[in-house]
Amino acid sequence: MTTDQIDQLLADCVDFTQRLIQTPSMTHEEETIAHLIADELRALGYDEVWLDELHNVYGRVYGQDRTLPALALNAHTDHVDPGDPALWPVPPFSGEIVEGRICGRGACDIKGPLAVQVYSVAGLLRNGERPRRDVVFCGVVEEEIGGTGARYWAKNLDYPVELCLLAEPSDNQLALGHRGIWGVWVKFHGRSVHASAPQRGENPNYYLATFLERLPDHIKNLPEHPYLGATTISPTIIEVDTTS
Repeated sequence: MTTDQIDQLLADCVDFTQRLIQTPSMTHEEETIAHLIADELRALGYDEVWLDELHNVYGRVYGQDRTLPALALNAHTDHVDPGDPALWPVPPFSGEIVEGRICGRGACDIKGPLAVQVYSVAGLLRNGERPRRDVVFCGVVEEEIGGTGARYWAKNLDYPVELCLLAEPSDNQLALGHRGIWGVWVKFHGRSVHASAPQRGENPNYYLATFLERLPDHIKNLPEHPYLGATTISPTIIEVDTTS
């Protein structure tokens, strides 16, 4: 490719990133962005483009040797809540470029990396070339709540895959694998009474407070992996089913 062609490829990738950011895609609200991605894959010349029933979106580029297992490129399509727009230096769904950086909700997690994956093969196609093996892009839903889309893709995979590259913000550091996640629900039971006479009941919130206070000490006893790092614990959701 010429320098001008490379510059155009990068400009198109930036434009696609901005359009992705300008398309809100909270978890469970990913159908619109799935079709946006599918349209881009078709425009770039992917040989096959399809969506499944969850609105995972896929694009396949045929390789020179189609008997080889494919290379899979995986990115998720959802993002977390933008929070209070007033706290943002730019509107969260603007995709504005500020001092050379694309800004907005999901810019680094995950729409920038997703756009790079989509465009990673486009340079070869624009140059009339083909990868050695098939390359399959997979844009999967609901990563932010446990990876529903990725599990569905893996369970229904009907073609061999040699390697899967996941797009996640890692400061350009190669991450070999993933520690995984183990979700635990801890319940504390008490005895409900009227709030005017708390001494007659048993408030489980105090047990919860003690549990959370002691939890950091327990982390020290958990194992550490030589490549994946230390085990972490992150309490995230607290629910109380009785308020009086």
